[in-house]
Amino acid sequence: MKVRCLTESGIGHFKDYLTRLREDGRTPPPTELLTHPKHSMRFEPGEASVEPRNFKNRHAFARYVDHQFRNAGIAEDVDQSGLWEWLSLFYFDAVCPETSTGVRRPYDDARHLVNRAIRRQGRRHLLRGSYLLYREHAGGVDGELGLLLAYPLHKYGVAATALGERQGRLMSSQGALSAASRLYFDNVTGQPKRGYSNESNGLRAFCKFVTRLPAHFNLTELSADTIVAMLPEEFDSWAGREPGSHLTPTPGNLDSVLQDLNARELEPRQIRVRSDLFRCRIPGAYGSTCAVSGLGLADASSAFEVDAAHLVPVHRGGKDVVQNGLALSRTLHWAFDRGMIWIDDDLRLMVSTYASQALRNQWLMQFDGNPLRVPASHADRPDAGALRWHAKQIAGI
Repeated sequence: MKVRCLTESGIGHFKDYLTRLREDGRTPPPTELLTHPKHSMRFEPGEASVEPRNFKNRHAFARYVDHQFRNAGIAEDVDQSGLWEWLSLFYFDAVCPETSTGVRRPYDDARHLVNRAIRRQGRRHLLRGSYLLYREHAGGVDGELGLLLAYPLHKYGVAATALGERQGRLMSSQGALSAASRLYFDNVTGQPKRGYSNESNGLRAFCKFVTRLPAHFNLTELSADTIVAMLPEEFDSWAGREPGSHLTPTPGNLDSVLQDLNARELEPRQIRVRSDLFRCRIPGAYGSTCAVSGLGLADASSAFEVDAAHLVPVHRGGKDVVQNGLALSRTLHWAFDRGMIWIDDDLRLMVSTYASQALRNQWLMQFDGNPLRVPASHADRPDAGALRWHAKQIAGI
């Protein structure tokens, strides 16, 4: 059948039907709305088609619908008004199946009708929420959607409510979602692990821990390995760790954790953890602002644009410690790594001669001779020897 969208009147009839169904449980779905010229309208993005079918879980539904849209030449996210109500009615046997006694028990309206007035509730729609997650995470190829989209279309469990309806930092973090799936999702059974709703160390406790991390822990860039490594000891059984092997991400001990990791031979995953923690420690020391420009841009998910730049690169013997880093905006980080700018002994930014002579690099000259914005704590300020190394070895001074 060609995909259509319910009109306002069609949505109104569907809403009335859900109300009646909650009362008697046996009223058949009004499928005539799907093609009625008054209650449905053309799907504007293109000529997409769907067919009745059973879906193993939400992931299978989202993959199928995305495939159908792409086959119709629709590449952008599809969210036309009335679309998801139409699909909910078309797949009503899947989103609200009959029980063994022939009764249907629909969820509240927000699971079947999109409430666009309240942004968070818009994610509650059984089909729309699954599709948008699938699109945002490119199908979840790294496991970040394993836990979220494992449910059948007609069920709504702890993972969906604890994770799927959230906005901002947590839902924008592939690492956090992958970590949640690693801890609480069984890849063999394709189901959440038993006990994952435990209040003390289950999924809700995981979400609370992650969302309470300081703002300079940029969740959009943290790996699942790092997030799992940082979880407190009550999560040891889920993480498969030896007791006492966790990292505690507090300002008071992050330096000691980094020093310990720098002093040991590490496996690839541990190296990633060390790098991630360095990239959190530097913005934290500089207030998540650029040490040169003072800019501290952040997006809606509280991800900061500022980077952690090494003075002495790790591959040249540098360490992932705060004294070997600067917080720089991405453009200035790029220029710093290429020796176009450097820091003198008086902590002033200098533009290299070859960079200053190029017309297209004149933007850098506004910073030439400006004092570096340094952390309030002397212990966090850049190491003088590392600055000289960069000036000599990278900038050629």
